[in-house]
Amino acid sequence: MAEADHPDYSPDEDEELDNSDRSASEEEDDSDSDNDETVTQRRRKQPCKYYNKGDCRNGAKCDYLHVCAYYFNGNCKYGKECKFSHDSTVAPINSESDGDEEQIDGPPDADYHWQVRKDARWLSINHDWLIEAQYSQPGVVGIKIYNTKFGALSIDFKRMKIRGKAIKVRRWNGQHDQWVWYCRCDGHWAAYGKKDSQGKCASVDSAAIEQQYKQSGKRPFAFTVDGKQYQIDFREMKQINLATNTRRKVRRRPKFLGVKIDSASVPLQNIRISGPVWQFLGDSGQWHNYKGTSGSVTSDYIENEYQNNTHGSITFSIRSHQYQLDFAAMTQTNLTTNKVRRVQRV
Repeated sequence: MAEADHPDYSPDEDEELDNSDRSASEEEDDSDSDNDETVTQRRRKQPCKYYNKGDCRNGAKCDYLHVCAYYFNGNCKYGKECKFSHDSTVAPINSESDGDEEQIDGPPDADYHWQVRKDARWLSINHDWLIEAQYSQPGVVGIKIYNTKFGALSIDFKRMKIRGKAIKVRRWNGQHDQWVWYCRCDGHWAAYGKKDSQGKCASVDSAAIEQQYKQSGKRPFAFTVDGKQYQIDFREMKQINLATNTRRKVRRRPKFLGVKIDSASVPLQNIRISGPVWQFLGDSGQWHNYKGTSGSVTSDYIENEYQNNTHGSITFSIRSHQYQLDFAAMTQTNLTTNKVRRVQRV
């Protein structure tokens, strides 16, 4: 089965296989409305579902493409190690320009590509390194892009979907991708292999986890930290302390490799990608940034907490005063004096 060969994908997950499973009615429509030549031409643009199950009886005579359906749709995680064909010549490429996006059906080059699709064609988004820069940050769960042919699009990174619109989104994995694994610890996302605040380091790094993730599919992966046994549940994307059953979120994001050459309008060294800035309203009517000075919290810390629960709240201390920041009300309250200030996310 194709699912067994690509164990982290299933029909009910975020990324679906297009053209890999055709209904009987579609096949009947082909035979009723088109001649044999048209049907054959259409089939030659679609991956063979039996080939992807490993049991196509037609072999070289098959009308469908004998190519990995996940590769064809831009999400095969095995790369060159995949046992199915990754022949890019069978994925038709069309460089015809269409507004802000370029129409393509197959991999245009070795880099990652962010694409959207409303009807039958995937459209590549120009300057998609801006999306990639945000996606590479484990605390960012989405981004809103503007000026597309479909209007403003809000991309949900966690579900890999477009919010509120019947439009699909995908990230076509690149050959140069470097995946980093993070764990949510003490209110922050920490990369595996790096020391924590106590100087402890997991026995595995991102490269080891990524290799296990590709090889073992959804089977748990065990490791140790300071003599304690843990495992990563790839199905739930959780790290589990096997002694206490404490569960922490884990997340897999690509390392940001910089601005792609074909979309860079300024030198890379002059590019700075930053997240939203959090501010509070002072007595003088001026907005002030949270900078982390005098014991205050930073915008990055607030943003991480906000991304995990946009309707929650956090508490922090400045000198002898304790404050609560309410994300739903967008207010900061001094818990000693009950004074309330407005906050905003810029």
